[in-house]
Amino acid sequence: MKDVKLVLCDLDGTLLDDNKNVDLDIKNIVLKKNLLFTLVSGRNLGQVLTYVDALDIKIPFITNNGASVCLGKERLYGLFIDRHCIEDILMFLMNYNISFLVNCDSGVYSYGQDSLIQQFKLRSIGKCPVFDAVPISSLVEENIEKIIMSHPDDELMTEISNILNDKFPKTHCVRSEGRAFTLTNKSASKGSSVRWLLDHLGIEKEHVIAFGDNFNDISMFKSVKYSVAMDNAASEVKRNAIYITKSNNERGVSYFIEHYVK
Repeated sequence: MKDVKLVLCDLDGTLLDDNKNVDLDIKNIVLKKNLLFTLVSGRNLGQVLTYVDALDIKIPFITNNGASVCLGKERLYGLFIDRHCIEDILMFLMNYNISFLVNCDSGVYSYGQDSLIQQFKLRSIGKCPVFDAVPISSLVEENIEKIIMSHPDDELMTEISNILNDKFPKTHCVRSEGRAFTLTNKSASKGSSVRWLLDHLGIEKEHVIAFGDNFNDISMFKSVKYSVAMDNAASEVKRNAIYITKSNNERGVSYFIEHYVK
């Protein structure tokens, strides 16, 4: 691949290993090959900034599953969940005992005790304000970028996702990490924000390669010429990628760029 100018990379399950350690080798590899590099993550701004700083990323990056494109702490592009349906969505989740996190401008709001949601909550502590179980009515005026939800019953969560997509047509719910699902504005996705970013940078998709491992990365794959799934990715994700690299625990991103991007 001699025509690549920009590398787009997911974090969890891709650039991060299973212990959440970042592959710092990527920094020198892209520098040596004179490539632009940025992150396209489901994580919120505070969490992503940690890796932006560690990797010395100077161009815009994508957060909240495509709901925002940011440069430093500045939001360049953002899509929010319709305020008119926020209360109904959150009450629906509570009625089914679904644990969830609400990500918005003022911080992260946590509801329920599901272990995965608690894990996600811990990621935000120290990076942005974190609140527990405030009244739902207090969130209806917030700019909400995403709602992360989880329940131990995977079949139930899949059913809940389908119901949400039918019941609230202005939103979109998709599996994002492990058994977690993420709900955003229907127009927000990694793919849509990648297209905005490429236009902003003046780079055509023919010069872009993207790495990912989960279902929310598929729309990103479809927005660039070269798509690479991690070996640890789900089968459906691999089917939607052109190439497959080593796993996230084997530095699959660095390996592929080092050996196949000229």
